[in-house]
Formats: sequence, structure tokens, C-alpha cells
Amino acid sequence: MSYCVYPQLFFIVAASIVYICLCLRSRAKNEPRKFANTCGLLLVVYTTVLLYLALMGRTTEIRSFLNVPFWSYNAVLTEYNTFDILSLIFENILVFIPLGILFPEALNLRGKRSAIPLTVGAGAFLSFVIELGQYTYAIGCTEFDDFFNNTLGCAVGCGIFCFAGKISSDENGLRIEKGALRCLLPAALTACGALMIILYREIILY
Repeated sequence: MSYCVYPQLFFIVAASIVYICLCLRSRAKNEPRKFANTCGLLLVVYTTVLLYLALMGRTTEIRSFLNVPFWSYNAVLTEYNTFDILSLIFENILVFIPLGILFPEALNLRGKRSAIPLTVGAGAFLSFVIELGQYTYAIGCTEFDDFFNNTLGCAVGCGIFCFAGKISSDENGLRIEKGALRCLLPAALTACGALMIILYREIILY
């Protein structure tokens, strides 16, 4: 079995737990605006670093456009030596999870119905800008799968943001509001899909 994606998964789980704890602490101290401002600063740093690495941190001079939806998933499920592609899928999902957490927090969208569509839309737009920039400046392969995985990662992050808003603490300990687990549906579906792919490769394909 390949363990190439496990460190990435561990990091994002740990980061999510830290975020939820900090979110709880900010509400307990009645400092939601201060926490939102901090997330806004982190969002600016995150976006700047992401755009730099995706557009300016590359030295390849290759312009290509792969208009074959879900080719990477098909390769992972049908070909033998494609763990590098599987790792790339996870990386494209995980790298956009912070955006799904920081964007609605910075814009103070908690409790608003527009939080999910605005956040996922922002993730899709940023991914589109990156893919378009890579094609325009010939610094990589532009493909639908990267766009899809980035947007999925943003949706997972938004689910974590919504879940954090459903947890509160008082003198009796933690209190989880009704509907909290539903917020984690994108993360649960992504995790189940990843597990099914890995089990399929290990048990059936091999």
C-alpha cells in the first residue's frame, strides 16, 4: 500500500482541529471580529503564496490543454503504476481546503445562506484563474480535473467552517448543535471516495 498521501491527510486533519479550537476560543472570549481579521490576513498570505507557486514559481515552458474530464480518476482505477497521479489528486484537493475555511471566516459569512455558494464560487474562480494563467504563460498543463479537485477541496473546507460554527462551549463542556454532521458531508464523501479508490486498487486492481 502507498502511504504517499497520508502525511498530507494528517496535516489537514490536524490543521482543521486547531482551527476549530481557535474558533471556539474566539467565541468564548467574545472576539469574533478579531478572529475574522486574523483569518483575513491569513487568507491574503495563503492566496499570495498559492498564486506565486502556481504561476510564478514554475520554470517549465509547456503549454497544453487536456479536455478529458476525470482522466486522472480513470487512470488510477484502471492502470497499475499510477500512485503519483493519486497523490496529485489529493494534493489538488487538499491545497484548496484552507481557502474554504478562511474565505467565509474572513468575510464574516457565518450563519448566512450565501456562505457556501460564495465560498465554492470563490474557489472555482481562483482555480480557473490559475489554470488560465498556466495556459496563457505556458507553465503547465491546463485540465478539467485540476479545476474539479480544487473546487472540491474548497467545498470540503467550507464544510469544516460550517461545522465549526455548530460547536460551542460552556461550563458544561462542548455542545454540538443539530445539523452539525451534515456540514461535514463534503469531507465525508471525499474521504469515502478516497478510501474506495485505495481499497479498489489494493484488493481488486492488484
